[in-house]
Amino acid sequence: SVVVCGVYICTDCERPITPGPLCREFMLSSVMAASSTRVVMEGSVGCSSRLTRTLSELWPYASPYTRLDRNEQAATGKQLAAQVTLAREAATGNQGRVWRAAVGACDRDARSDLHPIRFGSSVLFADGSEACSWQKKALEYGCTLDAVCQLAPYIEASAAKPILLCMADQFGVCHAPFAPARAYLVEHGWGAIRVLVHDQEGVLHTPTAEDLCPGLPSWTRK
Repeated sequence: SVVVCGVYICTDCERPITPGPLCREFMLSSVMAASSTRVVMEGSVGCSSRLTRTLSELWPYASPYTRLDRNEQAATGKQLAAQVTLAREAATGNQGRVWRAAVGACDRDARSDLHPIRFGSSVLFADGSEACSWQKKALEYGCTLDAVCQLAPYIEASAAKPILLCMADQFGVCHAPFAPARAYLVEHGWGAIRVLVHDQEGVLHTPTAEDLCPGLPSWTRK
């Protein structure tokens, strides 16, 4: 089988350019790569600009379901549910609020025939208001409307700053947003928002959106 040992990115820009979020997500999801696969980036000035990162460093908190087929994802979700359910029920304050709201939003997804995992999302604003959404699945799964991206109109319309976000599945597992949503949050000025995410062992973390997209390429002209 083919194994990718390293990825090399060169550019005529002075500074090295890192892969975009979708590239990072795709590479880490590939069976040909590993979380330890190196990505070497270098600008036109040569070795002095070189950056080396692993895929796990470029794409932190990948979904616990990464590289699993649909049946394996459902089985893993059920296993993690036994660990995270009690924690969700015991969670207090803002974390408990957005976590339970995101799980509740999963019930609005009635298309488990297309894919067994249902995703709901919730965002809490500084004034105490919240908004929820859920994934709208399409037969061609890549055309699915992402649960977090559908929160964008609420975030844009609110006069209050978004402070906490959660995307969870029906088992209560909190997932970091997928690539389009991570890019939206960071590139549109919401990078400071905290996000509830579970790691592969079911431990809950609260990184910022910027933490989930370290070193994104920037096209800002100076």
